[in-house]
This record gives sequence, structure tokens and C-alpha cells, in this order.
Amino acid sequence: MNDKVNSAWSRLFNCAYGSFLIYSTLGYIPALHSIVQLLSMVGIVLLIFGFFFQYRFCTKKEFLAYCIFLILAIVTAIYNKNFAFIKLVLFAGSIRCVDMKSIAKFDLKLRAILIFLVYVMSLIGLATDNVFYYNGLARHSLGFTNPNALGVAVYILVCDIIFVVGNEIKIKHVIIITLIAGWLYSVARCRTSVFAILLLVLLIILYKLFPRIYKTKIMKILFIIAPFALSFLTYIGVKGLINNHPVALALDQLMTTRLSAVATFAVRLKPSFFGQPIGETVALSMDNAYGFALYDLGILISIILLCLTVRAFNKYFRTQNIMLCIIMLSFIYYGLSEHLWLFVDYNIFMLAWCPNLVVQDFSLLDSEGKEVY
Repeated sequence: MNDKVNSAWSRLFNCAYGSFLIYSTLGYIPALHSIVQLLSMVGIVLLIFGFFFQYRFCTKKEFLAYCIFLILAIVTAIYNKNFAFIKLVLFAGSIRCVDMKSIAKFDLKLRAILIFLVYVMSLIGLATDNVFYYNGLARHSLGFTNPNALGVAVYILVCDIIFVVGNEIKIKHVIIITLIAGWLYSVARCRTSVFAILLLVLLIILYKLFPRIYKTKIMKILFIIAPFALSFLTYIGVKGLINNHPVALALDQLMTTRLSAVATFAVRLKPSFFGQPIGETVALSMDNAYGFALYDLGILISIILLCLTVRAFNKYFRTQNIMLCIIMLSFIYYGLSEHLWLFVDYNIFMLAWCPNLVVQDFSLLDSEGKEVY
């Protein structure tokens, strides 16, 4: 693809993604719902066009892989009534000739504007500042549906900053990120979001001080086993809760009853291969990403996501795209308490889970189109 066509499609892709992000951020506001929903439909048309547009620039084997995953996504959506995996395949299939860093820059600007816009709308009454209390302390949503939704939005904004700055990150960036975390905690008391941001900062400092350790096999293994370990921790914790084990009860309190929600679904439902609409069975929110993936998205998509995680870490460690590895790991730990980041229309970094399959990281290519190691 020549530079002119590449640039044009990059702009179209940003428009498609932007329409989804606007809808996922503002769609719950009654006065804006119809308008932003229509905008997201335009985004769907652009993604479908981009998906088939890639046929001109990929092998038949690659295009067949796209179609197989799209069919699987459609089948699972019929069962679980969740279109998250369809959107992921369409996004990933349309990004082949788009630089990930350019998308992160676009997301950073648009997300910052949307967060500020929602806050302003909460001040003038268009959006509601929902206030919750935890241990006597007020938690403000600043116009978002709840404080945790605000926390996810701000956390992804921080990820944008880190990915855009990349290896050029300096102490001033770390200070800015730390101040953002402090502000978020003072307003929304989002412990999980703040801990995830601090984990990012810790891993970045470790990388800047001791970059060689990220070239070791043991570090790659630690990253790869993280989602499996946390999935197992969730499983053991839920089993312990069902049996009233004191350690599991203490862990559940530490996670503000996230495990209890999973246990409620585990008692009433069985995991389905293609998933199921859990919200229609149990009137309860399941924030834990590992429980949500298993019970709502289904066994098949859960396995696919785990396999893609392994494949992604293998590639990014090989190419030393460490910042992306760090961002992915922080999302994986964030999954203990939040699943919203699994949706690509809210979190563009879900595309990092699709290396060499339905997405190519053009930020790691030299002028001849070869990967830089």
C-alpha cells in the first residue's frame, strides 16, 4: 500500500474508532444517545469496508484467517448477544496498514476531550455526577455512569501517554502520570485504577533502570503466565467463597466483593462453549474480567484470548516492544476487578492482543517493510 492510500485509510480508521469511542463514552446520556448511536453505525460501515479492503494487501491464507475469526465471532454473538469479539475482529482486520502509535495519539486527544466534555456536562446537568460512598468516603463519577467507569477512562488515557512517549519516557512523564493517579483517587477513590497506574509506573521505572532484565527468558515467562495465574486465582477464590473458606472471604473483601459476584454466577450458571447473556439470568454486574470472559463471552473466546496473549507477548518480547508488554500486563492485572477494558470500542489497546494474525505492528517496520529486532 502506498503512503497516500495508507494515510487516507488511517484517517478513515480513526473516524471509525472515534465513532465507537464517542458512543461508548456518551451513549448513556439520553440527550445524546440517538445521535452518537447513529455515528457508531457509520463506524461499523467503515470497519466492514476496511475489513474487505485488506483483501488487496494480504495473502489468501491471511484473508481466510480473518473470515474464519469473523464467522466464529458472529456465531458466539448469536449465543451471548455480545458483539465485543466481532468488533475486535473487524478492528484488527482493518488496521493492517495503520500505525498503532498514530492510533494511540488520536485516542489520547479524543479521550482527553471526551473526559473533559463529560465532566462539563455533569456541571451543567446534562450528565449526572453519581456519588457512591465507601467507608464513609464519597466517590464521584464526574458524569460517567459510575466512578469505576471514570477510572477505566483515565487509566486508558495514561496508557496512551505511555505508548505515545514510548522509550523516550522521562521523569517528567512519570510525575505527570503519578499526579493523574493522585487526582483520580482523590475524586473517585478508584483503588483498582490507581493500583494499575502505579503498576505501570513501577514497571516503567524498572525498565528504565534495568532494561536488560526485559531481555531475559524468565521475564517473558512471568508475563506470559500472568493471565493463567490470575484466572486460576479467580477460580480458587470463587471455590473458596462457595465453601466459606476464611482466606477466600478475606480476598473477596480486599477485592470489594468482586469474587462474590463471580461466585453468584458460578452457583446459578455453567460455562457455555459459545457464551451466554449472563445479564438476562442474574441481575448482577460481574466486574472480574476472567469470570466475565468465561461465563458471558464463553469458553471458546476465553481460550482464544489466552492464546492470543501468549502469541502477543512472544512477539513483543522478540521485537523488544517492552512498553506495549507493560501496558498489556497492567490490563491483565486490572482484569481482577474490571472487565470494561476487554471491549475494543472502549480500549484500542485490545488490538495488541492480535499480532501477526489480524494485525501487523507497523511501528516496528523499517523502510523496507521488515521487522526491526
